[in-house]
Amino acid sequence: YHLLGSDLWLATAYGPDAEASRAGARALIGEAARNGPTHLRRANAAWWADYWRHVPVLDLPDDSLDFLYHYGMYKFAGLTNPAGVPATLQGPWIEEYQMPPWSSDYHFNINVQMCHWPAYRGNRLDHLRPIFDLVMSWWDTLRENARIFLGIEDGLMLPHAVDDRGTCMGGFWTGSVDHGCTAWMADMMCQYWRYSGDNDFLRDTAYPFMVGAMRVYEEMLEEKDGVLSLPVGVSPEFGGAGMGAWGRNASFQLACIHRLCRDLLDASATLGVEPRPIWLRIARDLPRASLYGDSGREQIALWDGLPLPESHRHHSHLAGVYPFDTLDLHDPQWRGIVERSLATWVREGMGMWSGWAMPWAAVLHSRLGNADMAVLALHIWERVFTNEGHGTLHDPAWPGFTLIGSRPTAPKDVRGEIMQMDAGMGVTAAIMELLLHTRTGVNHLFGGAPSSWRQVSFSGMRTEGAFLVSAARVEGAVTEVTVLAERGGCFRLANPWPGDAHVSAADGSATTVSGDVLEVTLAPGVAAVLRPAEPETL
Repeated sequence: YHLLGSDLWLATAYGPDAEASRAGARALIGEAARNGPTHLRRANAAWWADYWRHVPVLDLPDDSLDFLYHYGMYKFAGLTNPAGVPATLQGPWIEEYQMPPWSSDYHFNINVQMCHWPAYRGNRLDHLRPIFDLVMSWWDTLRENARIFLGIEDGLMLPHAVDDRGTCMGGFWTGSVDHGCTAWMADMMCQYWRYSGDNDFLRDTAYPFMVGAMRVYEEMLEEKDGVLSLPVGVSPEFGGAGMGAWGRNASFQLACIHRLCRDLLDASATLGVEPRPIWLRIARDLPRASLYGDSGREQIALWDGLPLPESHRHHSHLAGVYPFDTLDLHDPQWRGIVERSLATWVREGMGMWSGWAMPWAAVLHSRLGNADMAVLALHIWERVFTNEGHGTLHDPAWPGFTLIGSRPTAPKDVRGEIMQMDAGMGVTAAIMELLLHTRTGVNHLFGGAPSSWRQVSFSGMRTEGAFLVSAARVEGAVTEVTVLAERGGCFRLANPWPGDAHVSAADGSATTVSGDVLEVTLAPGVAAVLRPAEPETL
């Protein structure tokens, strides 16, 4: 800080050591002071105006969710500023009165990912680059991890919790060998490509990282009688560091592998690269999940022989539904398996859930058509897991709902208040997911919007293929959908109408499309409006 006349100038800077950080902060203050307060205010106002100009506009009939969305996107700007420090558990808001929980490090088994979820549909893809750049700066360390663990020279292995140098935090435990952390970051990079269409990023960054992540899984897999399996895997945070905290064919890991496999095959096709034969074999011969139960009554297990035995904060066994989208919900067999798995999950309840478990649950319910439950989960989160200033909490604000960090009755405190940013960002993304989500390349409208939301709309929401989508539901029926193609390509939409759709493009062309999935091909920069086709009259 520096006092100049009546003006107190404050700056923060990040560097390799205290002296470098101090020098950086002084340089920032010097430049700002030379330009003066007026310039600083104008630059700040211009930055925010540009930010909000690109953020999707939502018109929700729910005032609480409307507040959570806008407040969440506001916080997201400070948490993941493209010119700032990659988001940690607490971002730039670390408490000054206590040691930050978990050292405010980088947790890669849900927390880092959830902190960045709003970037995709929220049309702020540049906010992903700091975390990608940080992970890529650890390349040599991740290579060394794979070499030590598996004896290979071309793998990449990212542990569950690391500091800003990629060094493992908290000692060696099951999280240290949770390779889903690496695969999930690889998928985030691939999703950046899917949402942006940036083939340079795919070729130079995402694809090499994806290949390195898959090399580790390739070495882990075993084959017997033509079937592949993962002999040892973990379901994140289940069982802690106990000896029973792992098993064969952990469903979370299988979902990670299949998602990574699909990403690699799609990326290879785009880049004109021949896919490795093992990827095709994995897609064919590796189970999509570990199943438990008699034929016709199967449900998803955590790993072979272990159905969900208790309430747990990490919905890892359901990751094939979300975030990895590896289970076909249109397939009657898989739909039945997922329904039975959901029944067990609901029965075990929320009694050991943390704050960030709530938005993930909301998205799962939204994907499965439980719109009212999805919205209720978000309302519960606000009531139970935020403090007076709407700070987002890991533990409940009061006792009686969950035992995570809490007693069943007052006094609540088992440990001090834990503020971390993941859940708030997850809620922000979940609200967008209520209105638009994508499954296997097909966009679905208002899947998580309750039928009581008769009037609801959104505009400028980004989706896969670098399309910006706007849609409105009036009196309970979708009236129109507008699509802008940044890069050009085929936009696929689950038909929201009982019949055909009329498509009118900005270039004056018009056509009619039909079927359960509407396909509209657009040139770069062209927008089109879809409306229900008028019924023919005799």
